[in-house]
Amino acid sequence: MEVPSGCLPEDVAECRLKVAASLGTDILLPEDTTLVSAVYHIITPPNVKRLKKPVTIHIQHCAGLKPGEEDKLSFVVAKEGATKFEFLPGGHFSSAHGSITLHSFSLFAIVSDMLYGSTYCGCIYYTNIEPDGSHEVHIVVIKKLSLALQIVSEEYQVKMHHQKPLKFETNQIVLKLPDCSPDGWKLTPIVHELDKDEVDYFVKGLPLPRFQLDVTKTSPDSEPKPNYYTVQCLQTQKETSFVLLCPPPPALPLVNNGLEHYIPELIVPGYSITTSLGDPKGVLGTMHREVSLVRLRPRPGDGQCQRAMQKHGEKTQTGDEPCQK
Repeated sequence: MEVPSGCLPEDVAECRLKVAASLGTDILLPEDTTLVSAVYHIITPPNVKRLKKPVTIHIQHCAGLKPGEEDKLSFVVAKEGATKFEFLPGGHFSSAHGSITLHSFSLFAIVSDMLYGSTYCGCIYYTNIEPDGSHEVHIVVIKKLSLALQIVSEEYQVKMHHQKPLKFETNQIVLKLPDCSPDGWKLTPIVHELDKDEVDYFVKGLPLPRFQLDVTKTSPDSEPKPNYYTVQCLQTQKETSFVLLCPPPPALPLVNNGLEHYIPELIVPGYSITTSLGDPKGVLGTMHREVSLVRLRPRPGDGQCQRAMQKHGEKTQTGDEPCQK
């Protein structure tokens, strides 16, 4: 988020903003559109009702668009406390982000034409790993948004590996197992079908939308023989495949949950900024970040203090603290 100099009222020396992000499932969107971003809400303190200058917001989207199809995206907005969103004119879009200039804060998000929909991702994780190598393997499917990855990894304590993008062609994905189980192992499907609605309406607190397999040794007395096998997600574009290992290796690289990207960063010239993650049970029942702004007060003619005002996010001198020359 880019806030121009002079945006906040002159008499505001210090304020605290709350930037909340929700997966936004319980909302009403314009007809024939689908949500392709998180829903964002910026809450200002009572002494900052309206900004003196407009701000620019940059947020992530997961629309599965080809180059030149960015005109299929739109921003939508709703008043605080409302659930019905309306189109918000303006905005610029790239393949993964959208930006728009706002004169006041509210609920806002990005939608696409219904025909284009969202891009999703599948991430592998293993559970219940036994000494003989038997285990359960899961492929969680969620919208390709940093907030969704953050909720899965932090709230569900899931260590995800090997992320792959996928896109629904129908309202259901079916997991196809190999014709033959890997030598020395038996594959038993527990969940092998996944409805699109389970993914689109997933929020914190609901069961994870995922496939699940039970993998056991065929000979309990023998040492586990390392092997691998491939499963396919049918009825997706290009039939996304995952290579799974048995037994799971002791260490695998984790999927980056994008914590630093799921909520827009704040830049306010003339203010020092400190941020902290808020209680995940805050506004909209989701993740939020607390942002504290303290106006910098350089001494007249102090060039070093003036330069310090331009270093956003760094520790700067404030209040009565003298600048060091």
